[in-house]
Amino acid sequence: MNNTVKPDKETVARIFKAFCDPNRLSVLELLQAGEMCACKILEDLNIGQPTLSHHMKILCDAGIVSVRKEGKWMHYSLNLEKMNEIYKSGRFCPCFRDSGKFLYFFCRTYPFGTRMQLQ
Repeated sequence: MNNTVKPDKETVARIFKAFCDPNRLSVLELLQAGEMCACKILEDLNIGQPTLSHHMKILCDAGIVSVRKEGKWMHYSLNLEKMNEIYKSGRFCPCFRDSGKFLYFFCRTYPFGTRMQLQ
């Protein structure tokens, strides 16, 4: 029996919002290599700092990306635990079924290597 609690609608909305932008998908692809400083993400995406901040807030609010501050710099990394949770949620929660399939497809298209262990 699965003891996992179904996510509330607000959580579902935040997660779907996080996956609904090409720039945010590009950030997830970049973070597959490991933790990155915001300045490096800015260089690779060729977007402005306010735009990056907006996208990172959405990814962090969804729990998909983790952030740590070092001095004046922000360092971002994938929250693999949350990514796994989203993937697993597609098995029991109809509202996550498509996002779970998407995450599986995304991970196969943009492999996370040994760091991403979807179960």
